[in-house]
Amino acid sequence: MLDGVYESAWEHMAWRREMPDGSPSNDRLFTPPWEGDPLRGRTLLLQAEQGLGDTLQFARYLPAALQRAQGRVVLECPDALRSLLGNFPNVELHRRGSNPTPHHVHLPLMCLPRILRLPHPSQVPPVGYLGWPEAKPDTAHSPQARVGLVWAGNPRFANDRRRSLHLATLLPLLR
Repeated sequence: MLDGVYESAWEHMAWRREMPDGSPSNDRLFTPPWEGDPLRGRTLLLQAEQGLGDTLQFARYLPAALQRAQGRVVLECPDALRSLLGNFPNVELHRRGSNPTPHHVHLPLMCLPRILRLPHPSQVPPVGYLGWPEAKPDTAHSPQARVGLVWAGNPRFANDRRRSLHLATLLPLLR
């Protein structure tokens, strides 16, 4: 991916599923993985995997998946993201848990770029895919404009210390 060779990178990324902690667990699924073919009245179950950030990043591929699938698409996602991911028309959201919704084929959300054969991430909407409202013209560049900043991830994540900051580290930037 760092070399910009995305098509083969997506193929190699599939190896994450072979790792002992690969997620989500497909032990409970007895359906075949989706290969990108039209559903023809069948249901595709997409599974959010890994962290919340990964789910948000790969949600950008949902419109392309809907277009390719031409059928019912259900996304299992964490409750914390339901309000953000609820903006995708024609994608049903279900709670990630032990009882999957009835479906015919399944796929982890992070496998979508490989299945859709997208050679470069620029082929999907780069911004605005979560449906955030646009800034009002009169406040977009105002000194009172509000900016959100995420400085910390999930503290229960094993490698959180390498990706999160202490808020005090950022305080000098406010001056």
